[in-house]
Amino acid sequence: MADQGFHQFTYSLYLHSGPVEEGGTARAGYELNVPLRHSSAAGRGDWEPDASFLTPDPDNIIVEAVKKAEDSEELIVRLYESAGARGEDILNFGLELASAKEVNLLEEPIAEAKFAGKNLSFSYTPFEIKTFAVTFK
Repeated sequence: MADQGFHQFTYSLYLHSGPVEEGGTARAGYELNVPLRHSSAAGRGDWEPDASFLTPDPDNIIVEAVKKAEDSEELIVRLYESAGARGEDILNFGLELASAKEVNLLEEPIAEAKFAGKNLSFSYTPFEIKTFAVTFK
């Protein structure tokens, strides 16, 4: 009885050079299948039309979730490395950070995170999942 009724599909061809891990295909897939949803934070002022709340650098870091912490007023940012690479990354936030710490999937603290101004920096290994709890000034 499977596949009965109305079905809707979206297809996309994404041309790239080099290996799939270096071609930005994971990010393109997210942009197609999980369009950006946003809401404004009250009391934070007006954002510029082209402003970004969170920008990872380099592109092999995929931000999977941004949500309020379960037991505090912190913001949880969960991300992963998508290309099988090692390196250093900088998350650039649209607001100045007051605190940042790495947490586990249960949002329990693991270690303090390095941050300065609007930037949070960290090391990553291939396909590693990282979760951070941050607050803003």
